[in-house]
Amino acid sequence: MLRYPRRLLGAGEVIPLAVTRFIAAQLGLKPDDLAGYATREETRHEHLAALRAVYGYKMFTGRAQLSSQDHP
Repeated sequence: MLRYPRRLLGAGEVIPLAVTRFIAAQLGLKPDDLAGYATREETRHEHLAALRAVYGYKMFTGRAQLSSQDHP
C-alpha cells in the first residue's frame, strides 16, 4: 500500500523509480532488489491481508458501514 496516493498497487503496476530508490535506501537494499515486488499476484493479496490484520483495514464497498449505534 502506498501512503501516497493512498491506494494499493494495481496488478502489473510498476512502482515509480524515485519511490523504489527511497524505499530501498530505507531497507538497505538496491532498487533492483525491489523490481519484481508486485509481479506475483499472490504477493499483493498476502500483503493486503497482513495490512488488514495489523491495522484493521477493510475493503471499501462504496457504501458506509454503519453500526447499530449509528442508527436511531
